[in-house]
Amino acid sequence: MVALIMVALKMAPLKMVALKMAAPKMVALKMAALKMAALKMAALKMAALKMAALKMASLKMASLKMAASKMVAQ
Repeated sequence: MVALIMVALKMAPLKMVALKMAAPKMVALKMAALKMAALKMAALKMAALKMAALKMASLKMASLKMAASKMVAQ
């Protein structure tokens, strides 16, 4: 049992080193995830702007139709 504990204690520093090594990777992954999120947000904003532009265009079309029908009525 004592030998196992000794081995475990010897292994522990290696695990610590591995964790330290992994930490930068984790940070890099988080950074990448944040960048992805930012890109998605930008894409959503672009989509929202396009939607707004389409709505504006459809409103203009509607107003033109209204004007045309008024012209016809007169």
